[in-house]
Amino acid sequence: QGGIALGARLRQLGVSTIIVEKNERAGDSWRNRYKSLCLHDPVWYDHLPYLPFPPNWPIFSPKDKIGDWLEMYTKIMELNYWTKAACKSAFYDDVKEEWTVVVDRDGEEVVLKPKQLVFATGMSGK
Repeated sequence: QGGIALGARLRQLGVSTIIVEKNERAGDSWRNRYKSLCLHDPVWYDHLPYLPFPPNWPIFSPKDKIGDWLEMYTKIMELNYWTKAACKSAFYDDVKEEWTVVVDRDGEEVVLKPKQLVFATGMSGK
């Protein structure tokens, strides 16, 4: 969720961004958890940039509703969101002042050379 929010802000600032997601769909980090999971904070604390949750949403929204919202948000905000992708390694070159990031994108190895790198792994992410 934090990576999606940051990606949306950076996109609005004109910063080229790729969001790497290991799951099949945006929001699956919510959908794939225990059945009764819902937001632990009131929904008004968890708004994403530019598109707040609808005012009629449950105060403690259920996980599948949040997952669907995140998936819709990535599409509407036109985020460069790579699903079925995982960061395999990341190394910073002090001389070139850039990262070398190896990503497995749905079975294909992709090497990226960004200047900045953010790991937004979530509360229990790896």
